[in-house]
Amino acid sequence: MPRRAWGSFAPRGAVHRRRRPLGGRIQYGPCRARVARRAGAAAPAGHRSVRQRARAPARRAGHARELNERWLHVTGCRFEDALDDGWLSYVHSDDREETVKTIRWAAEGHAPFTLEYRLRRADGEHRWVIDHGVPRRSTDGTLAGYIGSGVDVTELRTVQKALLESNALRSAIFGSVYGHVAAIGRAGAIIAVNDGWRRLAEANGVNPDSVSVGANYFDICQRVTGMTDGDARRALAVVTGVVAGDRERAQLEYSTRTSDGVRWFDLSVEALRRAEGGAVISHVEITRRRYAEDEARRQRDALAHALRVTTLGELAASLAHEINQPLSAIVMNAKATARLLDAGATVTDDIRGALRDIAADGTRASEIIRRLRVLLSKEHLPGRTVDVKELVAETTSLVEYDLRRRGIDIRSVHAAELPAVSVDRVQLQQVVLNLLVNAIEAIAAAGEGPCTITVTTAARGADRVEIAVADTGVGATSTDLERMFEPFATTKTNGLGMGLSISRSILRAHRGTIWATVNADRGLTLHVELPIEGDSGA
Repeated sequence: MPRRAWGSFAPRGAVHRRRRPLGGRIQYGPCRARVARRAGAAAPAGHRSVRQRARAPARRAGHARELNERWLHVTGCRFEDALDDGWLSYVHSDDREETVKTIRWAAEGHAPFTLEYRLRRADGEHRWVIDHGVPRRSTDGTLAGYIGSGVDVTELRTVQKALLESNALRSAIFGSVYGHVAAIGRAGAIIAVNDGWRRLAEANGVNPDSVSVGANYFDICQRVTGMTDGDARRALAVVTGVVAGDRERAQLEYSTRTSDGVRWFDLSVEALRRAEGGAVISHVEITRRRYAEDEARRQRDALAHALRVTTLGELAASLAHEINQPLSAIVMNAKATARLLDAGATVTDDIRGALRDIAADGTRASEIIRRLRVLLSKEHLPGRTVDVKELVAETTSLVEYDLRRRGIDIRSVHAAELPAVSVDRVQLQQVVLNLLVNAIEAIAAAGEGPCTITVTTAARGADRVEIAVADTGVGATSTDLERMFEPFATTKTNGLGMGLSISRSILRAHRGTIWATVNADRGLTLHVELPIEGDSGA
């Protein structure tokens, strides 16, 4: 500790092998005994430097009779000026009355005293002092006065004040945190909770005092939150991982059932950055957010369905041709078979072949109608494993007639080994259909020049699959690239500008991405990436 202007101070618990004397000393007179210490009389052991009056009648408690050199040096006071009530003039005016009152109270009972006051130094600064006084008795056992020893504690009070303010600030911040929050140590013992945590416990029929500071979080978590057994196991695994230092933070969502219905919570765990370890755990209710997300999803699906119907309406000629082809073949084969039978022919290979063709064409027409029905319906098939190459080929078949009618070549380049993805098949098919229709329209708008669409599927890294649709159409400017995925952004006179926006929403729900790049020679390429495994989110 640095040297103080007034005495010395050692924090509680500190050990000093050599310790200097404690600051200044004052001798006070008793409240009623008359004490005479003659000049030249021996001072008590340890107080040889104390100045004293030859005869100093003690009129009232708190009247100084003797002071040591240290006290006089610190205050800059002359010995004569400090005697009797003189020393009190160096005590801060706000503390003076309480100081005198405490000394008198102690003197009346012949008891020791300890008090704090501000003492003015020689430079005019007031310093906080702890003054400890003990009774001094004469040889016959009567009270002869008090010896007071003062220690400068200004720095200690400053530190204590800062600590109290810091603790108050931390407590206020912790208490104001939104949600139901508990801080735990490395072993799971709760070291702090906010009011929200107590209210959550109370709402679930648990005594808040029994699940607050000192309780083990791992033992009471499920009772306080109302989690299911499965969610409780997942939550404890997440919290344990953070406390053990396996990760800095973790998060999960869980639901609880109450009399008011299902409530959703977000569990967030953050490691405490301190030597002792631990974590801060918050349970924030997200029921409204979940309902809002569900409503947004329903609206997105409704809009996606409307756009699917619109897109298929634009492809009506192509779809009619696709259905007419097998139906026409069925009619032709049926008529040929009927003529052969009318002519009295026996069952020949030609008749058998015609019947097989009729069955095949009927199956083909039925398959086309099935695909259209799926696209036109609001049915969802979330989380099913989908072969990307098969889905792309199936979707391409829906626009083949339109491609031939416009003189557009389509090429498919598929990776030999392509992992399946877990998605909503209908929604992914809608995305691919949107990309194909955009490519067809871009080539038609370009006029003269090559008319080619290239569809590519490939694996990207170990966990993603890419579908790319490149065209030789009009391309796009840098401004168009930034805006093309925004709602109602379109360069077509009769377009809504929602196709790519809905495609992006669908892909985001599947944790996928979509972006566009300008081709080096001509046209645009739209890229779609999807995770190989994951929640479809639909």
